[in-house]
Amino acid sequence: MMTLTHWQCPICKEIWPLNAHGFGPTCACTTWTGTTDPIFVKIPIARASDPSTSHEAAESITKSGQRQTLMAQLVALVTDCPGETGGFYGMATGINGYWKRLSDAKNAGLIVQGAPRRWNGRNQVTWRPVEKTEETK
Repeated sequence: MMTLTHWQCPICKEIWPLNAHGFGPTCACTTWTGTTDPIFVKIPIARASDPSTSHEAAESITKSGQRQTLMAQLVALVTDCPGETGGFYGMATGINGYWKRLSDAKNAGLIVQGAPRRWNGRNQVTWRPVEKTEETK
């Protein structure tokens, strides 16, 4: 398993160290303030039909910054190693529920799905970063 020691905020590009558990501080541009919702917080992670415990968990992981940190770590790895499967990124980072944070990153417009390929005996989509244009640089 590859161990990440730092993550880069996909918005401002600031680099942050990770602690022994693989979490780092939440960048100021992705911090939950309750009034200015960053892009990450606008992406719902609990369906209206989900039980209240799912909504509580979604709020907790978002407000704590853990959701943003995990997603940023995955975006950094997708940027460094494009074209791999979600299974690969999950194994490389050790992030539990990595597919949820890949979905967050996709919904935030930071990564896109690529062609499927076999990984661990089954087909999975591959992932790559969104290509920068002159407007988004």
